[in-house]
This record gives sequence, structure tokens and C-alpha cells, in this order.
Amino acid sequence: YKRQVSTQSTWGDRVVVVQTVGGHFSLAEMGRMHSHGKGISSSSLPYKRTPPSWLKTTTREVVDQICKLAKKGLTPSLIGTQLRDSHGIAQVKNVTGR
Repeated sequence: YKRQVSTQSTWGDRVVVVQTVGGHFSLAEMGRMHSHGKGISSSSLPYKRTPPSWLKTTTREVVDQICKLAKKGLTPSLIGTQLRDSHGIAQVKNVTGR
């Protein structure tokens, strides 16, 4: 008969379960509560906060495009997706400065 004991502790930003089975320790990382993954990967913003040199769109054109899409009834997240996918504008704040 081997007795299994588990304790829960935090390790950095992760919740880790330390299991003891017959005197041997093993780390078992707990999964996310509302998704399937166990990783810590996430997207990050670009380091440079200036628009790319190849982007020739002016601030005024970007603001006009945003207003046009908002009048069509698009949500802010869909406006950002549209600008990213169709016009190559990753972050509107970097182009417009606001």
C-alpha cells in the first residue's frame, strides 16, 4: 500500500500540486480553470511604439477609417481587427498617438 499525499502551492505565477507517492516527490502542474491549456504563453505588444517606416497612412486617414467603421456599427474590437488585417495597422495608438 502506497500512500499518496498532495499539497497545493504557488510557484511563480503557476499553481503547482506537489504529490508524494511512497516517499518520491513529483510536480504536477494544474491546468487552467476555463480553458484546456497549461502553458503561460501569451501575445505581447511590440517594443517600438512608433509606426513602422513602411506605413504611409496618416493619422487623419486612420481616424476617418475608424469613424467610417464605427458608423457601420462595428465594435471597437472588430474595428481593430479590420484595421490590422486590411490596412496593416497593428496598434492604432502608435499611429494616432491617442
